[in-house]
Amino acid sequence: MFLTESRERTRILDRGTFRCPRESALRRYVVIAVRPWHTIGSIAVFPGAERCRFVECEGCHSTFDVVALAHPHTHLEDTLTVALRRATATILTGGRSFDASLQRAAVIVVQRHAAVPYSAKDLAVDLAASAAEPDADLAELASLAPRLSVQQRVAFVDALVQLIAYDRPVCTQRLTRLADVVDAIGIARGDVTDAMRRRRIQARLAV
Repeated sequence: MFLTESRERTRILDRGTFRCPRESALRRYVVIAVRPWHTIGSIAVFPGAERCRFVECEGCHSTFDVVALAHPHTHLEDTLTVALRRATATILTGGRSFDASLQRAAVIVVQRHAAVPYSAKDLAVDLAASAAEPDADLAELASLAPRLSVQQRVAFVDALVQLIAYDRPVCTQRLTRLADVVDAIGIARGDVTDAMRRRRIQARLAV
């Protein structure tokens, strides 16, 4: 028998009430820890090192860094906002040059889901950082993946497909970068392809 690492498992560490940064209202929360478990065969034997710890609002199911509990009145970016900012920047910088209309569309797409205000100036900062370190965004997306709730994953896919819809004609290089993004976040490419088909986008990710 071989010693292998199983799927990540989550455990609730704490519960309470906080002011949700996304809803700006008092909500119940849970603190969740994510860690891998090592197995012998199919039997879980012992846990690996904790991979991450985050807060999930039980009202809107948004996830936040645990600092949200220490600073309940501070406007904080939730995990979805951070992930969308990183994904948008890496997709835009991964293809051909883009014009002001696509940049405006990118701001609108992020604004629809962001927990805090997002502007063209914020996008410019994100684009500059992504251009300087092209692989850093993908690494951060991989680290954020365990913290995205099911609802946030659905919103993430929808937002990225909206962004691609504004890119006419669809840039092949940006599609490749989109595939890199969904792989990093742990979303099936087929789910993105289906969402693109529903929006009648004439492009397809390799699956």
